[in-house]
Amino acid sequence: MATRGTATAHGAEIDLLAGFARREFGALDFYAPFPSGERTETTFAGLIVRRPLSARAVIEQRLYGRRHEDLDSRFT
Repeated sequence: MATRGTATAHGAEIDLLAGFARREFGALDFYAPFPSGERTETTFAGLIVRRPLSARAVIEQRLYGRRHEDLDSRFT
């Protein structure tokens, strides 16, 4: 799931992107002779601010973050 939004404030264009993903999967008998399972979660966000200096020059600031986590090897 992700969302994106844009806005204009104080002469700057603001672009925001944020999202979250959770995945559960397993591999029966692939890694070992018993069922295996894994769950991962990823959260991410990005922010871009563009401010024109003139008709030919723009300052663009970017900030990104991402967190990824592998959870217990068994589904919980």
